[in-house]
Amino acid sequence: MWRTYNDFPKSCKRLKSKKPVIYIYNQKLYVMEPITTNAKILKINHAILTEAAMFNHSLFDSLVLSMYEHIKERNSEVEIYTEEFNGEETEHLFDAPDMLDTWLKTTYPNNI
Repeated sequence: MWRTYNDFPKSCKRLKSKKPVIYIYNQKLYVMEPITTNAKILKINHAILTEAAMFNHSLFDSLVLSMYEHIKERNSEVEIYTEEFNGEETEHLFDAPDMLDTWLKTTYPNNI
């Protein structure tokens, strides 16, 4: 899940030994929470995923790996969302690895 750093609870900035991924996009600081066993859905901002695909391949690979792990190991969903009109809007929702794989190969053919 991505959210602005100021909204990120202080107690969750570091979960045991896992550090969250911190990324700057559009002059805002975003944090991706480490996957936890109680997480129901992994939410990723589409603009940040696209930005990572173009300019930060290691971050993109990390996000893709997290998405696959979340679906396969957690048996949960991955939501790709956009931020429009100061709110979140679901763009894509995946609950199966093959659906996610097809979308990633179509959307980011040079990265997958």
